[in-house]
Amino acid sequence: MSEFTRVSRIAPKISENRRLSFYASVFGEVAPITERDTTGNLVSYRERIVPGAFTDALCSTAEVIANIDHDPAQTFAKRSTGELLLQEDPHGLFASCYLPPGEFGDSIIRRVESGELDGCSFRFGAVKDRVNGDVVERLAVTLADVCICSSKVAAYKETEVHLRTNPELKKLFSRMRFIKIKQRALNK
Repeated sequence: MSEFTRVSRIAPKISENRRLSFYASVFGEVAPITERDTTGNLVSYRERIVPGAFTDALCSTAEVIANIDHDPAQTFAKRSTGELLLQEDPHGLFASCYLPPGEFGDSIIRRVESGELDGCSFRFGAVKDRVNGDVVERLAVTLADVCICSSKVAAYKETEVHLRTNPELKKLFSRMRFIKIKQRALNK
């Protein structure tokens, strides 16, 4: 199975509580992709992530990390420790965590505020695809990491990152719980 990385532009917001929230992927957007195939040749196509693509990955116990620029040495949260919340909602793949105290977390805040880190990304493995016209639709994927990065190499343009305030988080988590309950009821 091949592993892919997708990068997107984000719009940061800063608050005092160090909570970083972002959409690593959004559903429905078509992105032009150029990458190397298994033989090293450049191939170009258009790609769309469809709702439900992350469902199996989020049910898995496989580790997913949050980092900067897909660099494991710059990891700031892990799903296995409960630091990283990942949720698929109608908009896309939502990620949230508190930034660590100290210089590393402070530098992330500075870099987001300055616009240096103005994109986000996810690394995935394709499990199930379909071709719809000239678009490859990702129906199911594995998930290795989510990250914040520069949007200079952006594929998907509609992702978002925020440092949120507590009232915003309460409203967001309440909405996510409602969506999760609704999805469970529909799946029964």
